[in-house]
Amino acid sequence: GRSRRGAMEDFVAGGGAALAAITIMHPVDVVKSRLQMQGEQAARAGQRPGASSAAYRGVFSSLRAIASKEGAAGLYRGIVPAYALQFAVTATRFGVYAAAKRVAAQHDEAQSGPGTSSTSSTS
Repeated sequence: GRSRRGAMEDFVAGGGAALAAITIMHPVDVVKSRLQMQGEQAARAGQRPGASSAAYRGVFSSLRAIASKEGAAGLYRGIVPAYALQFAVTATRFGVYAAAKRVAAQHDEAQSGPGTSSTSSTS
């Protein structure tokens, strides 16, 4: 029926939105991970974070450095697991939210009677 198709549409829309967001933001996540690793390695070596020998200094310079040395593959390294995780989480969130919203609407309709609205307008 309509509610089952609606739930599937919500699920797919949520998953699709997650894939779009990951595609756009994943390079920044790669930079974040590399900056964190660089800081941890510097700390283990007894260097101060951001020392002059640091390969990555900030978000934009790191994006440029990775893109020039490794190309798009470097910026999108690890994207498949990110897609899987975010699709599952976001699609589930959208699907469950939409289903709960429908159940709540049906409950409200049953409580107030058919044809009445739970919101009233005053003029």
